[in-house]
Amino acid sequence: MQARQTMTTKPVNRREFLYYLLGGGVLLAAPATGLLLHQYIKASIDYRNVDGVQLLGEFDIPFPGGDPIHKPGFATSLVEDGLLALSTACTFCEWHIKWLPFNKHFMCPVCGSWFTQEGEYILGPARRDLDRYVVRVDTGAGFIYTADDGSPVPITEAQAIFVDTRFLIEGTPVEFS
Repeated sequence: MQARQTMTTKPVNRREFLYYLLGGGVLLAAPATGLLLHQYIKASIDYRNVDGVQLLGEFDIPFPGGDPIHKPGFATSLVEDGLLALSTACTFCEWHIKWLPFNKHFMCPVCGSWFTQEGEYILGPARRDLDRYVVRVDTGAGFIYTADDGSPVPITEAQAIFVDTRFLIEGTPVEFS
């Protein structure tokens, strides 16, 4: 007959336990660290946004009468007279406003202020229209800029369209009677 062999394992000492614990922590933290690093690098490399001037592509401009298109920090809105670049910060609480397509207006989810597609005040605690950014249209023969009052810029002859987020045109104050 054969004799049975028995295996004995020695208990894990404190140093080995700490090594296993450290290794498991590194294995758990590595994917999360890699994901955060990837998101940081991806967010910091934006070849279309140089020093606050963003080049708009064909998909960044809404259809006439269509819903505004949200970009980081602003929304483009094509109205009857031309293109607007509206700040997406509420003029009352500085919160990020949302476009409501079923009501055809912007709304602040915090204070409840409403604004039209042109950025004009409708109701709520806000005391002025939405702020606007300067739009620069390259026509090939020269540039057309947003006027000091923030009026829309015609884009019919546009070869390139830029939004300059360094220059903010403050919204018109609302007068209450």
